Amino acid sequence: MKKKILLTSILSVVMCLSLIVGATLALFGSESKKNIAVTSGKVEVEANIVGITTYSKGVATAGLEGGENGVFENGGTAEVVGDTIDIEGISPGDKVVAEIQINNTSNIEYVQRFGMKGEGDSALLKQMLVGVSKADTDANYTYYNSFVSAWSNENAATQTRYISIELPEYVGSSAQGKDCEYTLSVEAVQGNADVSGDAAEESHVYLVETQEELTDTLETMENGETVVLWGGEEKWTTADISFEDEKSITVCGYNVGTLTINAPLGSIEYYIAHTGSIERAVVAGESLHIYGEVGELTLNSGRTVVESGASVDAVDVVPTESEVKVEIRQNAEVQSVTSRPAQDATAIIVIDKDTVLPVLVAEGEGETKLDSSGTVEDTQGGGTLIEGAVSFESFVAKLAEGGNISLAADIGVYADPSLSDEAVLVPLFTIDRDTTLDLNGYKIYVEYDAEGSYIYTPAILSIDGANVVIEGNGTIDAEAGDNNSYGINLINGASLTVNDGTYYGAPTAIQVSSGELTVNGGFFDLAETCKAAVPEYAKYVINCIDSSFKNGTAKIFVKGGTFVNFDPSDNPEGAGTTYLADGYEAIPVQAGDETHYTVQPLLDDTAVDTSWYNEEDTEFTLNTAMQLAGLASLVNGGNDFAGKTVTLGADINLNNQEWTPIGNGSLLSSMALGNSFAGTFDGKGFTVSNLSYEGDGYDAGLSRKAFGLFGVVTGTVQNFTLANVSINATGCESVGAVAGAVAEGGKIIGVTVESGKIAGGDGVGGIVGRMVIEGTIENCVNKAAVESTESPSKAKAGGIVAVAYYTRQDKFMNIIGCSNSGAITSTSGYVGGIVGMNCGNVTDCTNTGTVTASGTGVGGIVGEQQNYGIVSGNTNTADIINNSDGFGTGGIVGWVRYSGSDSDYQMKAMVEVTGSRNSGSVTGGTSSGGIVGHIYNNCLVSGNINTATEISSDNFAAGIVGSLQYSSASDFMGQCDLRVIENVSTTPAESIDGACVDQFAYNNDSSNEHGFIVAYNFTSESELEETVIIHVADVASFNAALASINEGSVIILVGDIDFASAGYDDANPFVVDAEGITIDLCGRTIYTRNVAFIISGANVTIQNGNIARPEGALYSYGIKVNGQNVTIKNIKIDSGINVSGYDGDSVKAGVSANIIGCTITLDCEWAYYAVCAQGASSAILDDVTINRTNAGKANNHFWVEKGFNGDESGNVGDSYIGYYDNVVMKSTCGTTLFNTGGLAPESLYKS
Repeated sequence: MKKKILLTSILSVVMCLSLIVGATLALFGSESKKNIAVTSGKVEVEANIVGITTYSKGVATAGLEGGENGVFENGGTAEVVGDTIDIEGISPGDKVVAEIQINNTSNIEYVQRFGMKGEGDSALLKQMLVGVSKADTDANYTYYNSFVSAWSNENAATQTRYISIELPEYVGSSAQGKDCEYTLSVEAVQGNADVSGDAAEESHVYLVETQEELTDTLETMENGETVVLWGGEEKWTTADISFEDEKSITVCGYNVGTLTINAPLGSIEYYIAHTGSIERAVVAGESLHIYGEVGELTLNSGRTVVESGASVDAVDVVPTESEVKVEIRQNAEVQSVTSRPAQDATAIIVIDKDTVLPVLVAEGEGETKLDSSGTVEDTQGGGTLIEGAVSFESFVAKLAEGGNISLAADIGVYADPSLSDEAVLVPLFTIDRDTTLDLNGYKIYVEYDAEGSYIYTPAILSIDGANVVIEGNGTIDAEAGDNNSYGINLINGASLTVNDGTYYGAPTAIQVSSGELTVNGGFFDLAETCKAAVPEYAKYVINCIDSSFKNGTAKIFVKGGTFVNFDPSDNPEGAGTTYLADGYEAIPVQAGDETHYTVQPLLDDTAVDTSWYNEEDTEFTLNTAMQLAGLASLVNGGNDFAGKTVTLGADINLNNQEWTPIGNGSLLSSMALGNSFAGTFDGKGFTVSNLSYEGDGYDAGLSRKAFGLFGVVTGTVQNFTLANVSINATGCESVGAVAGAVAEGGKIIGVTVESGKIAGGDGVGGIVGRMVIEGTIENCVNKAAVESTESPSKAKAGGIVAVAYYTRQDKFMNIIGCSNSGAITSTSGYVGGIVGMNCGNVTDCTNTGTVTASGTGVGGIVGEQQNYGIVSGNTNTADIINNSDGFGTGGIVGWVRYSGSDSDYQMKAMVEVTGSRNSGSVTGGTSSGGIVGHIYNNCLVSGNINTATEISSDNFAAGIVGSLQYSSASDFMGQCDLRVIENVSTTPAESIDGACVDQFAYNNDSSNEHGFIVAYNFTSESELEETVIIHVADVASFNAALASINEGSVIILVGDIDFASAGYDDANPFVVDAEGITIDLCGRTIYTRNVAFIISGANVTIQNGNIARPEGALYSYGIKVNGQNVTIKNIKIDSGINVSGYDGDSVKAGVSANIIGCTITLDCEWAYYAVCAQGASSAILDDVTINRTNAGKANNHFWVEKGFNGDESGNVGDSYIGYYDNVVMKSTCGTTLFNTGGLAPESLYKS
């Protein structure tokens, strides 16, 4: 719990001692009172402040006792100003005692009484300790919230009273920054006045120090009084606040360890600064109000309010019957609420606006209702959780904000008879903001006064100029006894759509004064009393104001619903008029004495026809929409059509009727459930037009239900066109125009979506929503717009398929030869022109539709390529726009990474992005690239061409790959193999914009610890064409390359090379004698035996890989240099490098090696030297690390030969080893640095 500290100088307390009657500056005055018998003489009382004494934590402030001014320990002050004591900056533990002297100069007897009243902030007033005494000792003080004493005839010439005002040291933050004012008064009247009707009124504050005192005090204290747990927190390790009577009390005092509350009829305002736990709380509906800190709070009944500024670590709501309500006020802090109602009980959680509850756990067998205007960050548990308004006040407050509003309880709306004395329609509340109202199965009803007289007609709600949707199968009931009462009234051009629910009018359930009503569903009837009295008024259950209907400002369109004894097509506004929308009819059904008119679409080609089917045949031809709907009916009834073929024999118009897919199954992770189509559907080139759906998931509660012309396809669907598609399945997560899902090897081939829009929540594709494990989408075309809207991470979308995921051994997903020209938009990420999230192969596809998204993984072809697959031969010409800071925005692929469990993704292999072209601009996100936006660990990016005019991101941007990065989470292979080679990017450097940019690929692995390779990339296609690059995969192809290669050419390894297994050794070495070439290992490994790999050609470079011993081999040198100006760069070698000028019996002049960025490891017993220079040769080291763990055949790192065989003079032919910079030598076996062969150590010099 965050500890709150009460600061000093935060209270402004003003104590005013003012006259009732009397002269200015007098503290007390005199006034005449009722029934005073007139006598001669006078009553005159005057009071003055004699002095004040200030205390801090019980100690009088030095030097100020009895003075007119005081200073508290923390700097606050008390000052006497006339008849007022101003106290400012009071802190906990500060106290002021004022001495008041009352002088009596009356010449007759009188009676008097004293009074005190506080005004100001209630949280401060209830925690101040104000006492009154005749003597300044603690034992003599009586403490009050307020009082008016009984009349007394004390007539002494001089009286003294002491007033103690204290902010106790236990007070917490609830009193911080507040102010209040106390007024003390004395009234004096002549002694024979009749004051018998003026009783004393006293609200006491009781100080108790034991549980026994607390128990006795709770039994006797009155409504509105205060009890203080006094004497220090050591006295209150436990406390029990229990009382049976109906009253409201305040509890203040020192911190409490464990508290039990049992006040089933009571209300408690609880100001204790800190309570360890409230292990049981039983209170009445008027509640427990918490103003301090509580560790754990268990609520068993009643209502508890965590007030502003208070905090509770954990609230446990455990009603066993009825309901318990907890309200969390604005600026209160509650870390978690756990709700565990019993079966017949209810827990209600109310959260104020701008208030955050980190965790809500709903458990138990009863209902938990959440009425939140704030934020619940995490909802857990398996109990029943209902969200929505639980009170009229909360409901109205939510309506003032508009948006999506739900009910979590029945709401009664009181119709006050005195609201209007005119015979007009009066709304009880108004909706003037665009709102979707989810009745959630609850009821809004009129609370009326059965004895009252109503002149006006109440309308439960008025919709004023707003657009409102009502749904949720609840009830709006205008039942008001013998009085007229309307349910809803539309004014000022309002729009209301009723999707379902029950509506009772007396007589009108919904009236349109000005605006438009659309009824898609619902049940409409007269309210009970009205129905019994005037059943003929059923024709007014929905109604337009006649004049408004005639001038066109009031309209009703009925597309569904059931109406009792009212036909909405039967001239409701006069001859030739109807409330039915075009294409609908009202079907009468007799229900006892009533006629129910149910509205439905006109039955035309969308009616079901299964007469074409029989069990014996295996081939069928469909010609009408009725027959196609019949196919859906058969498949959805359990006939998967396996082994059967269905063909079209004509174009089919679905007439924009709401469609039920053929195969209404669903996906559960990688499994297809329910009904699927397993046969062959061949459209024979015909067109299916006007496929339509609008709604929040076509099967409520099953968001993964697959939606499209087909639902789940496990067979083959091919060869037709879909035109004018209109799908808006906002709650659905597997949405495609052709099929919601493809599974178990299903195929979609040669289908074109010619026009329209496909929208859904998640998993939205132009052709298919989701494909799992195995399937094919081939030669399909999408021209429709694709839109996914669910946030923040579930809005995957693709022009062809949104998601192709989950892998199994030897099962593949292929997207081949498809194209998309529709605009793709998403509120999140994993969005691509062809596929959003992919674990399959995408080849020879084209995207020309703009891709706009706001998240991770956004690409022209693939949004995210995950774990496996080849993306090859694809083309993107459209702009790719990422309106977020998500990873990975690319012209071809947004993000390449490796994730997911091995059971879900059994095939994991290095992704390849090859042979693709992008010309669209790539903008936004954290990492943007002309070909790939972001790559983790392993990928081959090769042979791609980017010609984008602009590439930009918030951070990383490059012409080919925006960012290369190592991620331990993607380290599935145990090593990194990331190569960006042989690509072309023509995007000018000045058109690549970001914090970290590169012409080709930005290496985010700054030290390149993981060996990422970026090489042979060019800024023009002609450069690539002019550079001879030969790929070798084995010894044979290596030999063939060397036999034909020319100077300036490049050999690239695309596989490991094993010279040892091919028979090469020191007697028969593999010799590279070509000159001026580059051998790029590209992360691969050459396995060789001792001195079996020799580079004898001049100006040869070998780089970017490993030279290793075969398993079990022991030797000294993995590579021998016998050529001039050989460069060994970025090589990891687990043996030494031999640089030798010897060529038989002679010496070859100028043999030299440049060893750059290499790591040399000497770890076997045959190890000699890391670098050996002999035969008048030289070696220059730059940025080289040497690790020696075995002394082997030598006890040093380097060896340099003095002279050479045949020349003993020592003056000619000395070898040498030099270095440029950063040579790191590590030894764990006691080796020395250098063996000079007689030369001075300084021959290892910095060149």
